Amino acid sequence: MTQDQRKRVWAVYEEAGELPAGSREEFISRELPEEELRAKVRELLETADAPLDEEETPVPEWERVGQWLGRFQLLAPVGRGGMGEVYEALDPDLGRRVAIKCISSRRLGAVNAIEALTREARAASALNHPGIVTIFEVIRSTDTVGIAMELVEGEPVRKLIGHAHQLPQVALWGKRIAEALAATHARGIIHRDIKPENLIVRADGYVKVLDFGLAAEGAAWGNARPMGTLRYMSPEQGLGHSLTPATDIFSLGIVLYELATGVHPFALAGAGTSTLTLTRAAAMGELRTPSSVRRGLPEKFDALLLEMLSTNPGARPSAAAVAARLESIATRRSARSAGWWLAAAAITAVTTGLAVRFWPVSAPAVLRLSSPVAITSYDGIEREPAISPDGRRLLFVWSGDDSDHDEVYIQSLAGGDLRRITNDSRPKYGPVWSPDGRMIAWQSRARDGSETRIMVAPVDGPARLAGLTADHEGFYGIEFWPDGGSLIASDLAPWGRSLVRINLADGSKTFLTREPGFGEDSPVVSPDRKRLLFRRKRADAAWLCALELAAPQHETCYAAAGNVEGDAWLEDSKTALYAGSGALWQVRLDGSGGHAVRIAGWGVSQPSERAGGTDLCIQPGAGGPEYLAVGPGHGKGDALSGFERGG
Repeated sequence: MTQDQRKRVWAVYEEAGELPAGSREEFISRELPEEELRAKVRELLETADAPLDEEETPVPEWERVGQWLGRFQLLAPVGRGGMGEVYEALDPDLGRRVAIKCISSRRLGAVNAIEALTREARAASALNHPGIVTIFEVIRSTDTVGIAMELVEGEPVRKLIGHAHQLPQVALWGKRIAEALAATHARGIIHRDIKPENLIVRADGYVKVLDFGLAAEGAAWGNARPMGTLRYMSPEQGLGHSLTPATDIFSLGIVLYELATGVHPFALAGAGTSTLTLTRAAAMGELRTPSSVRRGLPEKFDALLLEMLSTNPGARPSAAAVAARLESIATRRSARSAGWWLAAAAITAVTTGLAVRFWPVSAPAVLRLSSPVAITSYDGIEREPAISPDGRRLLFVWSGDDSDHDEVYIQSLAGGDLRRITNDSRPKYGPVWSPDGRMIAWQSRARDGSETRIMVAPVDGPARLAGLTADHEGFYGIEFWPDGGSLIASDLAPWGRSLVRINLADGSKTFLTREPGFGEDSPVVSPDRKRLLFRRKRADAAWLCALELAAPQHETCYAAAGNVEGDAWLEDSKTALYAGSGALWQVRLDGSGGHAVRIAGWGVSQPSERAGGTDLCIQPGAGGPEYLAVGPGHGKGDALSGFERGG
């Protein structure tokens, strides 16, 4: 079909959809003399007339709750889809909860229903990737067929659609999905139904791809009726053409656009958001750049999404390329955004003499920033600074002259004396000092999503592996235990993602927190070495918590109004700073029940104490002048500057 024919088909399709069913055929025949084009319009209308999601149609009550399917007891409903029903179930042999997807009684007689369910099981079980739901087995009973699979707990991306999210977060979600699709496509499988309902964000931040019910192996040929969800279909999928992995890239592009801007990419101003309008605009390639919808999005993100949403499948990048480009956007965006707010704060403080007063009023502290003093001025990006306990040296990550090779460096705060600590291609994050300043540690990520290495080294000696943790983007911090003999990190546990203590002598692990269904990270030991500050979160909420190291069962938490993107202690070991909702906040965590006080608001993204993996470095009690190490700098990228901190 030529481009001109495609335009004519979609124009007639849109107009015919607004007519009564009895008048459509006469209109189609009058507008399109070619029978081939008339047939294509009829196919599209048939799809549009069907419900977009069968869960929206009236269905019977959950009929199988409490029943047994094979050895599995069905405990509670989880959700419905076009194929059937999903239940939470108990596997008594292994004592674990699973999800069971089975064909509902109303679909048992449908043509190919059982074949489609077993095809889903085969497609997903052929894949072994942390971002893809795990299939355990196919269950056959006298009245249905089901799949036992991993029970994924979290928020469907559908619940996140409707408002714009921070770009680093969107990029990290998208990277995870793209990595899962790359693994899928590498096995010759096309998902064909990437949409918000089939993506779940777990409490620890991982994204899982679900529902391979429409998956096809190799090049998927079109059917008489296009399969999938119209609002997320590629143009070639909507027209019933043969498909390639590029169709999944188009669908993912729509999801990322919605997460970054809050609107569908093909919802043109004044044109409405009906399915017919959106599918027509998608076929024509009529969309606005993301940055024209939400100001401040970078050109690289614009360019990536426009390529992903190209009407030409051959012009779309591969899933692996999408993952790599999103990782670059997430990393560099986080490094830049964390610096710009403090640069603005410094200018304001210097030019207006502003004093920001800390809460509580009874013992106020005043933050004053002097004129900035350049610490680094290299090309590329310098990020994640950590000042040594004696206040004389700076530990940080630098991307190198080509901005594409992260390594860990140490430099004197007096200037010069730059020394590289690492030399490998793995991305590095979160370097920290030991309490005595003799050791350093950092996180070293694999590009394939496998486990993150936690490396430790004497300041003047070789590095060694301290332990491994389940990959979590590498951004969320490690910290030395007060005695320097172990490290605190975030790792997966049977109940969720929790803080773990890793013994440096033998690599053994001891979990410090056990809060089922939550993710915990960003550990920071207090200046008095008695308390541990950390972030606790799930998809819809976040808390700033502090626990007593001598008695981990005793903790104090504050429910943040928005997300917690970075955390830090002040000198009293009772007051914490955190970033959230575009501002910097201060809150008491001593059980007094105080409220958070907004102390700065310059578009804060991820300010944090040195362990938080970002560009604000608060070093209380250092032997020399106290600094806040931030960007931007004087080279081609972000650099580190220092501001004397008085009170």
